[in-house]
Amino acid sequence: MTRMSSQTSPDWQEPGVSARVYLLAVFAVLAFVGGLFVAEPLIFVSVPLFLLLVFTTIRARTSLPNIEVERSTERVRVRVGQTTRVRLRVRNLGHRPVAMLRIRDSVHAELIGQSTRSAFTSSLLPGETKDFFYELRPRSFGVHGLGPIVLMVQDSTGFFSRHGELSSYTKLAVFPETDEKLGHLAIRPRRTKAWPGEIAARKAGAGMDYYNIRSLTPGDSVKRINWRASARRSEGYDEFLVNEYVAEVGAEVLIIADAGRATAYRTGYDLPAVQTVRAAMSVAERLLRDRNRVGLLTTGLSPRRIPVGYGRRQFDRVALALLELEPGDSDVQWWVDCSIHMFYPNISQVFFVSSLTDANSRDAAAALTRGGQRDVIVVSPNPIAAARADDKRKDRRERQVATKMAQMERWIELDRLRSANAMVVDWATSSSLEEVMEVHKTALSKYAALSARHR
Repeated sequence: MTRMSSQTSPDWQEPGVSARVYLLAVFAVLAFVGGLFVAEPLIFVSVPLFLLLVFTTIRARTSLPNIEVERSTERVRVRVGQTTRVRLRVRNLGHRPVAMLRIRDSVHAELIGQSTRSAFTSSLLPGETKDFFYELRPRSFGVHGLGPIVLMVQDSTGFFSRHGELSSYTKLAVFPETDEKLGHLAIRPRRTKAWPGEIAARKAGAGMDYYNIRSLTPGDSVKRINWRASARRSEGYDEFLVNEYVAEVGAEVLIIADAGRATAYRTGYDLPAVQTVRAAMSVAERLLRDRNRVGLLTTGLSPRRIPVGYGRRQFDRVALALLELEPGDSDVQWWVDCSIHMFYPNISQVFFVSSLTDANSRDAAAALTRGGQRDVIVVSPNPIAAARADDKRKDRRERQVATKMAQMERWIELDRLRSANAMVVDWATSSSLEEVMEVHKTALSKYAALSARHR
């Protein structure tokens, strides 16, 4: 379990009065009045009732529950449909027992599954500790929260109760149900940098593949000496020969994840924004695995910028930013232009991931290709194909005609981007991204070679 609670003691309100108190008070008054005017023994009946009301009231006003609550989660990163458990550990640190305790953890609606029961009722003895467990089953990706924790304590008489709230919050990062792993596809930016990576350069350096052989110079490692070649060298030469290897370097790549505007092509979890997140996450994972430095730029309702970096922590930053991606109206072209010129001036390759459902996104993609300063690859999840695949009303001719017209318009826009020297990958989400990228593998290689020749 991962402990995520910061505050452990609730903030208690003033005690609440139950309806039983008023009924008991009325009964005591009636018994006292009856003793005065009807039967004198009724006075002795009313005295214990008054004493009970007085002592319970004083006790409720002066005693404050001393309860500590901690929330622990089994995992803080899960996938859609994956079950994770949450533990609520409750301790009674006071010297008095708690007759009845009701505790309820506030759970985001997208985390509630069929078996999610986050409310519990129990009693606690002094110094006793109890654990309560419940399950979460996320229904959509994103960063969802748990908290606050609401408590209610009632005394043994049931006359008074206190309500408290623990301001304890836990964020749960929910990833898409299936991520598109680009395991067999190597993405090779043409413009590289000096740091080590996985891209083979046409020069000697640190690497694994053999490049050349040369004479030993001061500072060379003894491990690099080619003893066989040195032994075969002609007599009269007392120099050793060392192996040189092909330099493997990295590059700086920027991923632009465009959420676009809210679209009408809603097909469950196959929303264009969800497919954009999947594609951007897969590309980022592959590039970082190849030891490239990767930055992220998101658009939509809450645009974000992630500086370039490398390693597992960078992937975590990119993934968490992508999970917060939401469609919304924004000036995509202005945001992209300003961000690239001010924060990413040395980027060698740009991945523009967008469904291209509105004109702003298409204009931003076209603006990136102008000037030819960097390679631009557009990965576009096809929302029309996804909607057509899940459409249950194919028999309606009007809908079929509208879908075909929308698809033709999309093809025209993609051809315009290709004519602007952009490499466009039209991803029909019914196929995996790796399959689509493998189909475009040859085209990606030719595009990279052509871009390098133009530069």
